Amino acid sequence: MTPTSCIFFLGLTTSALQFIAIATLAESYPATGKKKIGFMTSMYALGALLAPLFVEFYLSRGISWRMIFIMLTIGSVIAFAGVFACRNSKFEDATGAVDEVNEGNTGFIVTGVLLLCVVMCIYVGFENGFAYFVDTLFIKELNSPYGNYALSIFWAVMIPSRVLVGIFSKHARKILLAAVITIPVVTIMISMMNSGIPSMLLCIPLGFASGAIYPSVLTTLMRFSGNRKALATAMITTATGIGGALFTALTGILAGFYGRVLTGNIAIRATMVTLAAFFLLSLEAVIFVGKIGSLKEEK
Repeated sequence: MTPTSCIFFLGLTTSALQFIAIATLAESYPATGKKKIGFMTSMYALGALLAPLFVEFYLSRGISWRMIFIMLTIGSVIAFAGVFACRNSKFEDATGAVDEVNEGNTGFIVTGVLLLCVVMCIYVGFENGFAYFVDTLFIKELNSPYGNYALSIFWAVMIPSRVLVGIFSKHARKILLAAVITIPVVTIMISMMNSGIPSMLLCIPLGFASGAIYPSVLTTLMRFSGNRKALATAMITTATGIGGALFTALTGILAGFYGRVLTGNIAIRATMVTLAAFFLLSLEAVIFVGKIGSLKEEK
């Protein structure tokens, strides 16, 4: 088996693990799932923040990539063993104690799920695009060495953001609406900056708003998933994969295009504004999700 095929298989299984874990969590903890969704998604941000540091630490000490993959395999085996050992456990009795996550969940509504897929596709695409261009922005256009710090801040503030969304999950759609408005506004503000430190500080509200989207989408999704939570979360994670691949390529294409047609060193800034504009579609999707939810409650 070639390294390329191994990486393909790794991505395939990791994606499946993600949506299965989310669906299992929602079904196992129907009375307290709201907080656990926020906590689970905060671990994604924590991993994105810490993984490069751990990898750099081990590689600088002569430990090979193969050994790092073996270490990850050992951790996965331990996690799988824990899940297998608890397979027959009764996690939570939801009788008379259904939380806001599952309240009103009377059936699978494909329109609501698809609209949330649009939100996630654009969000993950923007997130990957931001990670793609932020260092170049700081080095080439702001003449600042703080690009890596800005990206670390962006990931770090996602952690408390996602935990807080779990705590206040009753207002998940309102939080989602605020997030899809805040992200493009702050992004445009960063694109207008001429100094590294203010741009780095603006990564705090940008990361906080970005972090709120994933748990807010998952919490809102539970209201439209009925008894098909695995299918609904699979659709969401598929949208994240499409967004990550599509927008990463689009970011490179836009940067190259603007670099050819615009004078001065503003190609990255123009790319940022263009990516931010996609959140207009996210805003419309969240508004329609609210309307669908209102119609559902009236019925």
